[in-house]
Amino acid sequence: MNIDFNKIGNFKDNIINSNYELSTCDASQLSGYLKKLYSNLNIDIDNHNGSLTEKTWLNNENVVALNPPKEIYEYQNFFLLQNKNGEYILLDGFRRLLWYTAPSTEILVRIYKEDDLSDKDILLLLVYLNHFKFYGGGQYLERGFSLLLKSVFNIDIFKYKSTFDSYLSRNITISNYSGMDKPDSSKYNENVKSRILNQFFVSDIRFIQDIFNSGYMCNSYLGSLTYKFRKDFHKHFDSNIFITYLNNSTVLAELMIKYNKVGTNRSAESQKVVNQILEIYEQAFNNIVGNDIVKSYAEKLKECRDLVLKFKKDKSLIKLTGNSNAWKIKRELRKRIIENGETVKFVCIVFPKEIDTYQFHKGVKYLEHGVIDVDIIYLRSTTHLMSKTDFFGFRVDDCTYTIRDNYSGYHNTGKSFTHIETNGFSQDIQLFAELPKEILK
Repeated sequence: MNIDFNKIGNFKDNIINSNYELSTCDASQLSGYLKKLYSNLNIDIDNHNGSLTEKTWLNNENVVALNPPKEIYEYQNFFLLQNKNGEYILLDGFRRLLWYTAPSTEILVRIYKEDDLSDKDILLLLVYLNHFKFYGGGQYLERGFSLLLKSVFNIDIFKYKSTFDSYLSRNITISNYSGMDKPDSSKYNENVKSRILNQFFVSDIRFIQDIFNSGYMCNSYLGSLTYKFRKDFHKHFDSNIFITYLNNSTVLAELMIKYNKVGTNRSAESQKVVNQILEIYEQAFNNIVGNDIVKSYAEKLKECRDLVLKFKKDKSLIKLTGNSNAWKIKRELRKRIIENGETVKFVCIVFPKEIDTYQFHKGVKYLEHGVIDVDIIYLRSTTHLMSKTDFFGFRVDDCTYTIRDNYSGYHNTGKSFTHIETNGFSQDIQLFAELPKEILK
């Protein structure tokens, strides 16, 4: 289907410094051409008009759409982009030409050529064509923008809309109950505009699309994390390097199973899983940009659990943490260490501290995970209601760490030797001791 353009002449766009052709054509004919073109490109235009299902599509707008007023065609220009294949892609006038029944009336059209424009020029055009939304206090809408991304760059943002939206406007890269942040409303659209016009915008959205297609977690926090690195690094993010890093992770596959079960809700368990995956994503970004790579919480946790399995197999050791015969073990430790002054060999595995979702403990220096090379000694005893309790622990850099139980009350329900405490802060442990198994009988 062809369009009968009546060329007026060639002119220069003084904003983006590019030439364009000014022509007239029939609105109804152009509307039919565009609908057929998008259909041939397998693009469902209704998927790109969120207003069809939102309150912004007024109750009487269906009536208006069938018989729109001619003045919105007479007094408002239309904008087209002629792509490298010679096809005409719509830049502005989406509602009037795609969702309204365009009348057979002459309209004025600006035609730009893709060969004359960079990706940033095209995006800049789209931003300026939506000037009132960015400067007049209106809400940024992705209707025409999403359609252009799909038709020009083959980017389908509706598959990962929350990720795309977060890339444009959010900053939080950790999941918690505070929700996703939103900038000051007076600066919201300015913020969106600046992120759209960064030189790596198309590259970054393609990067996000590749992560989505890989099957790994692609949620709002990925969008924020991508832009967090974009602000600091002016280079292309290679999705192949990123995905290869994820594929080589020793813990991500198990986390993704958990994420697919609980990761999409707002539960505390969901937050734990999402944040552990985000830590691995951050290291994948560090791998791309050349930053130092540090082990994530999930990787440290796996190392500690592997150590527990290793020492469980050592027949010379008894696992103290969670042992149902804890009272017998404590009686034996009192006899050997306190009464007889003997030395007992311990193996203490310190677990990594969980991700600090709200950063309450920011600045606190916790012990490194793994087997800690210290001597566990008797610290003190206390008496309460005729019951005597012995405390053991160790000292590191002038700090005393006390081994504690997680008993919930006077009836001693819970587990023994579960964590260490110092100055009000704690870390989980798994404790083993070289004791004869006969004491458990």
